Amino acid sequence: METEVELSENARLWLIHKGGETRIVIILSFAETDTENALTTKDTTVTVGTEKGRKQRAENMMIETIAGSTHYNELVQTLQNLNQHCSLGKPLVRDLSATINVY
Repeated sequence: METEVELSENARLWLIHKGGETRIVIILSFAETDTENALTTKDTTVTVGTEKGRKQRAENMMIETIAGSTHYNELVQTLQNLNQHCSLGKPLVRDLSATINVY
């Protein structure tokens, strides 16, 4: 992974040393915000079989329901819902920041 300074230097090199072939350089950078300290996951208490009140993560419950007949869109929706409610062990994607530089 290159730093912003290194990317800027690469853009300069592309513009200067390509004999006019490169006229514009666009650099997009995305960074995932570190929210791990603020993230708390929730355990959901459910009835599983005959063991009432057994604690099980909502994430694990979802995994157990996946079968060959599970539709892709249904799985995506379930994952998004669990992610929104901080019910996954680790979030799918944390908050992102984006930067665009045009040279």
